[in-house]
Amino acid sequence: MRTLTSAQQAILDNASTTGLVFADLFTITLTNGTVLRWTTNNTPLTIGGNTFVVGPPIQRDKAKWSMGLNVDQLDLTIFDDGSQTINGQALVKASWQKFFDYAQIEIDRFISDSWSNTSVGSFPWFIGYAGQITLQGKSIKITAESPLAMLKATFPRTYVLPSCANTLYDGVCGLLASNFTYAGTVGASPTASSFALSLSGGNLADGTFQNGIVKFTSGVNSGQTRTVKSYIGGVIALTYPLYAVPTAGDGVSAIMGCDKTRNTCTTRFNNIPHYPGFPGVPDPSTQYAGVAANAPGTANGNPGSSITPRIGPRGIRGRINQF
Repeated sequence: MRTLTSAQQAILDNASTTGLVFADLFTITLTNGTVLRWTTNNTPLTIGGNTFVVGPPIQRDKAKWSMGLNVDQLDLTIFDDGSQTINGQALVKASWQKFFDYAQIEIDRFISDSWSNTSVGSFPWFIGYAGQITLQGKSIKITAESPLAMLKATFPRTYVLPSCANTLYDGVCGLLASNFTYAGTVGASPTASSFALSLSGGNLADGTFQNGIVKFTSGVNSGQTRTVKSYIGGVIALTYPLYAVPTAGDGVSAIMGCDKTRNTCTTRFNNIPHYPGFPGVPDPSTQYAGVAANAPGTANGNPGSSITPRIGPRGIRGRINQF
């Protein structure tokens, strides 16, 4: 159910005499913080303090709403006509670089009696997140799912694992990424897969940025982010290579990473109160074979125990035998 303001309702009530104009307003928030605001109108619209520019051609399915916990979906097809870019990249290229992955998509509906009467505002039509993305030629097809899609994950709330189950810098971890971010530049002789990171204070300890994130703030790769595979001797190796070789002096923002161990949580982040790991959990590749007399694992009938690997059709697994 959509609720209209009194001004919007009045326009609909008088539509037979005044006529109607309407347009879709798309607000796409990328995971890197970039916000795209496009309208299907042929001129920009400023509504609610936000300006929606003329976007690329967009086709969408009809929106539908249902009661209960059904996950609503809506297919969008964006045609890259060259009119819009993301951080200087063509839309298709930006999509290849995963800019649209997990983006929040909001579609609002503007209805009024004239294009100049924008004070009536708009009302929400669909809110969701980018799911499956398919590229074909100059078109980008995005299947947007309502936030209820997050409830489909069949995972327990708490994992009993030796390592930390938190996502670094999330609300449970409690740390702020900005407090562990270092600004630097690309050193000499970089490649698409590795480069020396020049920091004003010199190199940090090996492993500091491993599993962390680097984001290029200038140069041909500006706006691109990559996961750090290793950081040794001041040199960063990337998990996946860049699309273009950076140039020495390009700006880089590097965020510390975490290997999920108690030692790193203590020494690097001083955040042990938020560490949810269970280091005492035994290695699942072994099983406890028992301690009772003549039980499996005894030697010559004498009580004892042994740890033996258990390999089944699904690989190595652990089990505790009780006797």
